[in-house]
Amino acid sequence: MTRDHKFEVEKEQALRLIRFIFELPEAQSTMSVSVVRAIVALAESSEEKLRLSSLEILGELGSWGLT
Repeated sequence: MTRDHKFEVEKEQALRLIRFIFELPEAQSTMSVSVVRAIVALAESSEEKLRLSSLEILGELGSWGLT
């Protein structure tokens, strides 16, 4: 069974935007649970091309003490 990968570019741009936003000092104090859940969903899928990027972002969020 193959997955439909037609939204790869949109997912990549969304991860870039999330990463950019959370680098801002004002945004580090507020974290949406739904955003973290979306990143976790990408990281959990073994077939996802952006899995490693998602894991890196989750690691950064953990080091910032936001999770």
